[in-house]
Amino acid sequence: MKYFLFVFLIISSTVFGQYSMKYVKAKVTLKRGEVLNSNARIWDNLELKGDDKKKSKVAFLDIDNVVFYNMNKKTKSYDTLQVFPVKVSDKEIKMSFKLYESNKIIIYGSIVPGGGGGSFNGGALSAGNFATFNYSSSNAVDEYYCYFLENGKVSTMYLSHSLKSFAKMASDCFSFCKSLSDKINNKIYTKGNIKEIGDFYTNSCN
Repeated sequence: MKYFLFVFLIISSTVFGQYSMKYVKAKVTLKRGEVLNSNARIWDNLELKGDDKKKSKVAFLDIDNVVFYNMNKKTKSYDTLQVFPVKVSDKEIKMSFKLYESNKIIIYGSIVPGGGGGSFNGGALSAGNFATFNYSSSNAVDEYYCYFLENGKVSTMYLSHSLKSFAKMASDCFSFCKSLSDKINNKIYTKGNIKEIGDFYTNSCN
């Protein structure tokens, strides 16, 4: 079963991470099942600030997911941003959003400072403003990671700050599926084709 998802901007958690200076209304679901409703921002940990101004921190490892809520001044309704802790290496966790999800693969996105990451409603992400955008805007994403559900592994799909091209890195990521790797290497699929890459992998790669 495939899920076509809207792309949400990310707040990333490494030294290259995208930090949000502003505390935003959030619902934090912990791995142990507890739900925290607070104002929050991503820093070296998830930082919380209650209505009484008291602050606390939650380690990324303890988080199942975080949903941020930000008032859209144009529509007078809340935009939402759901992020998840993704262990992209033995020493690195990034709070990431889903670009694509099926029963075989989840493709996550990340934005790093100065990397061209987008903004919402004219407001910078670092100011805490959120909204949704579609796949046509996915070129604003700086880093891509693939979580393969069949073996539980996370592989780097592309890093914009790398000297390697998207075609090279992404085709290497899917090297075990030659037909998909060839399509990426031949630039039939590019950064703007995340849905097509996910669909092809789900339907045509064993």
